Amino acid sequence: MFNTLSARIGLVAWAAVISTLFLMATLHYLQQAPKSTVTNLENLKPQHITAPLLVIPYVDHFVSVETVTDKEGASKVVSKDVYTDHTAVLLPTELNIRTTINTDQSALVILTGKFDYQTLTDPNLDNERNIRWDKVQLLVGLKDLGALQNQVKMFWNNEHLDLQADTQVLPALGAGFHVRLPETKEQARFQPFEIQLPLQLGSSLTFTPVGQKTELTLSIPQQLNIQATGVRKPQGKALNNTMQIWTWQIPALVRGYPAYWVLDQIKPFDLHQAPFGIEQKTTNPLEIVWGRLIQWSFVLLGLVLLVALVLELLSGRTLHWLHYVIVGVSVSLMYLLLMALEALLPFASALQLSLAALIGFNSIILGLVLGGRALVIAGILYSGVLMSFYYLTTLPAYGILGIVLSTGLLGLLLVLGSIRHLNPHESSEHSEELS
Repeated sequence: MFNTLSARIGLVAWAAVISTLFLMATLHYLQQAPKSTVTNLENLKPQHITAPLLVIPYVDHFVSVETVTDKEGASKVVSKDVYTDHTAVLLPTELNIRTTINTDQSALVILTGKFDYQTLTDPNLDNERNIRWDKVQLLVGLKDLGALQNQVKMFWNNEHLDLQADTQVLPALGAGFHVRLPETKEQARFQPFEIQLPLQLGSSLTFTPVGQKTELTLSIPQQLNIQATGVRKPQGKALNNTMQIWTWQIPALVRGYPAYWVLDQIKPFDLHQAPFGIEQKTTNPLEIVWGRLIQWSFVLLGLVLLVALVLELLSGRTLHWLHYVIVGVSVSLMYLLLMALEALLPFASALQLSLAALIGFNSIILGLVLGGRALVIAGILYSGVLMSFYYLTTLPAYGILGIVLSTGLLGLLLVLGSIRHLNPHESSEHSEELS
């Protein structure tokens, strides 16, 4: 009887070889064929945010004192008031950026923080300074203005302000917009702000660390194909349900220019230095999914054939080796069906239908040969195996765990089936139960 069991396993191995050859040919074709629903990053624009910056016009007043000598040789002291116009740029002392990206790649960027006016109103200044508060502008540099969605909201000291296009007062900033700040006679030292930017994510989303202390928190859906980019990688990464939480803390030293300068007294800076943030990987996300499906294809083939062998041993009936070939080749047909459905349906739906077709086809084949109850048991076992296989595309850790558990269960059933197969009396009784 042991020789009979060995012969059955040998026939299954022979069917497995034939099925493997079919699967190898199918996978070779799939790897050469183009996939639909390709993410075309060439049509996406990079997004860079340099914000916020305060542009502050002011007038310096000082008294020029000179000693002059007239024609008669008499000396006298002459004083003259001198007024000089200047424009200063001030960066925030604190900048906190919170960004939430959605699965449709829309994003909400919220910038909060505060400015410190002490530098502007320093009482130790040699000259009298008259700040033109009615001309002060808050600037936001935004590389791709076309990515803005809905309405941008700007709050200064909790007061909502209206936006105006252009950043002409600071050409080095590039594209963007500005707001005129409310004019008040008394200015508190610290001025809080909040800017809400609803954006459509492009090929990248990066920021300039304009704050003396800049912190960024990014919430990213796990299914998006995102990687960090720029001068610093995130210091922290965590998982929160279906979201990845990445955090950065960037010191001002990496920026390469001061927190305060006067435009006409210093050479222009590159205001977009030291970018950091995220970018979309050039790899098509579907290629990653297809890669996992192909990587685990031979494991799937083995489990599919193992289910058939287990049911044969438990039922006491005999499958022809061609039945195993049909069951094994169905895995190749599932991949071809998936590629065809992918052109018509979303990938997840196409994969679900393909796996359901595989479950139904193999369960019916085994049920017709091994009996009605074998149809139900095959459906249950195949559902467990293929559900684990499906999770490889969404939650790989759970998918691998499911495959390990499925393999363990089928291994246990294989041992029990082998024992029953070696015991003719119990085998015939169990055959009647499954029939």
